[in-house]
Amino acid sequence: MNLADKFLTRSNRTTSLYLPYGDNYHMKLDIKALALTLGILWGLFAMFLTGIANMIWPSYGQEFLKTMASVYPGYGAAPIFGEVILGTLYGLADGAIAGAVFAWLYNRFVSAEAEAERHKQT
Repeated sequence: MNLADKFLTRSNRTTSLYLPYGDNYHMKLDIKALALTLGILWGLFAMFLTGIANMIWPSYGQEFLKTMASVYPGYGAAPIFGEVILGTLYGLADGAIAGAVFAWLYNRFVSAEAEAERHKQT
């Protein structure tokens, strides 16, 4: 019994998290968790912290913020707290959508691959 078999025994394997693929199991991604994670990473760490740093040091991240202003309607790259909050909200939504789409696509591809492997074995 290999290490994966010890962790994926029938008693602790859930069908919603693991898909059979040959002799192995592939884990599915939790769509809500990845959406929340990427939303926080992009909104808080990229947009909020860059905006705050730009308020303190006006040249910091200016080109990045201008690029984001060209993508997010209504957002300007001005070093104003209201703009930082608006950019953060856009980043939270944008990251969450990107995370959800990525997890959904990943799960679809893993499911299709596992299904193809299952048909090959029969």
